[in-house]
Amino acid sequence: MHLLPPYAQNLVAILSVVGLRTEDALHLPENCVEYDAAGDPRLRWYNHKMKRDGRPLPITTAVAEAIQRQRDLVKEVPDIFGKRYLFRTEYGLYQFSRFYKHLNQLAARVPILGDDGQVYRFKPHQMRHTVGTQMINGGLGIADVMAYLDHESAEMSLQYAAIDDDNLKQKFKALVLSGRAVGGAALKALKEQLEKGDERELDWVVSNLRKLSLPWGQCLHHAKANKCPYGQNACFTKDNGPCHKLVTTPEHAPVIRATMADLKKSKQIADGKGWEMYANDLADQIRGMEQVLAELELPADQRPKNRGGSK
Repeated sequence: MHLLPPYAQNLVAILSVVGLRTEDALHLPENCVEYDAAGDPRLRWYNHKMKRDGRPLPITTAVAEAIQRQRDLVKEVPDIFGKRYLFRTEYGLYQFSRFYKHLNQLAARVPILGDDGQVYRFKPHQMRHTVGTQMINGGLGIADVMAYLDHESAEMSLQYAAIDDDNLKQKFKALVLSGRAVGGAALKALKEQLEKGDERELDWVVSNLRKLSLPWGQCLHHAKANKCPYGQNACFTKDNGPCHKLVTTPEHAPVIRATMADLKKSKQIADGKGWEMYANDLADQIRGMEQVLAELELPADQRPKNRGGSK
């Protein structure tokens, strides 16, 4: 960020959090910040595409500070349009094209690389798209995204769900093919399909991935199959060890370790009370967790690939 000119730094700070169109952000007035009854800052803005005032948007302290920094930058700049624009210059408004030129120069200098390994090229609306997909990924509904971004129709908001699903698909595909994840027969079958260029099962998995997320991994139980009768308590015990449909990555290890520590405390209590069945059940879960953690420690080519499948 510090490699960008001050105007660009402040504009990025606003766009990356608030998600305005660049045109709307460039036309913000100096007095665009107001405060609600609780004293929290909100942004007043005008939707140029819809020709109407936008709904006041809650902003973070960082955004409010960026706006104040920009106010300080322009306090001596002539007000050519008589509108007290926040991003005015002595020649007019800070130009849209100049802003993206600065971003792309930064990308080449750092460099910032895209998924294809090439220097990333910033495009109009990119940060607005990012805010929209982050809202979808954070669990907000289409109606919430539509209201926040001041979309005219739900179809406009749905595009962010599609963008996010594609990103999620590519990330999960890369994860499966990389060998970083551990799992059983279901993961092995999915990896073999992907290596053959068949993404039909992947498309289903990604469309259901958020529903199938667990604190300690992802479940590949298919929606067309009967509902899993075991529930989360059997994730580490179903196949006399971890379930073959449980997919776990190194990122899940801290949760597994913390859960296992709690289970070990409970087992100590159960052993002391003589609750044999409960203690045995806890021991089975602990063993399954230890097996997953041990698998994660192994190099990818040494991990068991037939959990729950044929030997």
